[in-house]
Amino acid sequence: MILNINGPINSGKSTISQLLVKQLPNSIFIEVDDLLSDEEKINFPNFESRINERINRLFIKLNNYLTIGNYDYIIFAYPMSDEIYNEILKIINSKEIFFVITLCPKMEICRINRGNRELNDWEKNRIIEMYKNGLTSYGKTDKFIDNTYQDAEETVKEVLEFIKNKT
Repeated sequence: MILNINGPINSGKSTISQLLVKQLPNSIFIEVDDLLSDEEKINFPNFESRINERINRLFIKLNNYLTIGNYDYIIFAYPMSDEIYNEILKIINSKEIFFVITLCPKMEICRINRGNRELNDWEKNRIIEMYKNGLTSYGKTDKFIDNTYQDAEETVKEVLEFIKNKT
């Protein structure tokens, strides 16, 4: 099973994904943001090219993990788009189950510092843009979770219940 944890910046994607890996047997987490190091960023002239490189690396990792076949669950945290969704469908070629879980806390909650994360002005503005562009209402989402007032464990429990009911 491939599971995308979708949502805007600071919605809890990485935290939820890391907790899911601890709960789901034989699983792995791909942190897409970490697929391009700070040192490598200088090789890519703009934000768009860095996003494209991360996504290309995600596709390569998914292909590799699926070819090796060592994992029952491959989880990745990244904002979903139709382009990414359609490419993943090509990669899995109906051989895997693919779900998109969208975290959609209220925007004002996403824009404040939570946990250890200190948001900068660019991130706060990007969050507004992500909401405006409809990321939290992504049409191919299999499960929406408003985690505005949930702690991470409650959100994970909701994801696990969804997976249990779908498999």
